[in-house]
Amino acid sequence: MADLIETSASAGLLPVTIGNVTLQDVAPGAIASVAPLSGAEKSTSAALKKHCGAAFPAAGRVAGGAGGLRAIWSGRGQALVMAEAPGDLAGELAILLKGKAAVTDQSDAWTTLALQGRDVRRVLARLTPLDLRPATFGRGQTARSTLVHMMAVITCTAADRFEIMVMRSMTQSAVHDITRAMQGLAARAAL
Repeated sequence: MADLIETSASAGLLPVTIGNVTLQDVAPGAIASVAPLSGAEKSTSAALKKHCGAAFPAAGRVAGGAGGLRAIWSGRGQALVMAEAPGDLAGELAILLKGKAAVTDQSDAWTTLALQGRDVRRVLARLTPLDLRPATFGRGQTARSTLVHMMAVITCTAADRFEIMVMRSMTQSAVHDITRAMQGLAARAAL
């Protein structure tokens, strides 16, 4: 019988530093999608707040919780609840939110990449139509948008750091496209 070894979808591709911007993999933890049932939005948010320390996030926002838990808005009526460590987060939330929300395990579905550095917003501006000015898209804000040709969840975690979540099957494309944007910006700065 074969021994299976868990690896990141970006294994061997990252980290990459070009100019003053670095792209790296964010260690995978547990991810659960939470979608409140009709009429159960407030009770879902209250249960999440009590259990995780993070209420259901407002549109375009991230809610931080206890023990490294975060709830990231990921579309109308849905959020991704993320834990730093692997585990059965979806199972715990399914029990907690029974009759209040639909919960699915998304831990193996997503890749999270961190893009950071002084020119991070200029690199991202080459890849997404989002208005990335600090006054418009600051720390704690998130958006579901396109990243070149793929859907992504883009979150500002610091003035010079963004987390980009793409479907695991799109990891190589995302790394390729982001790296090309980094190269283009660095080449332009060298002129």
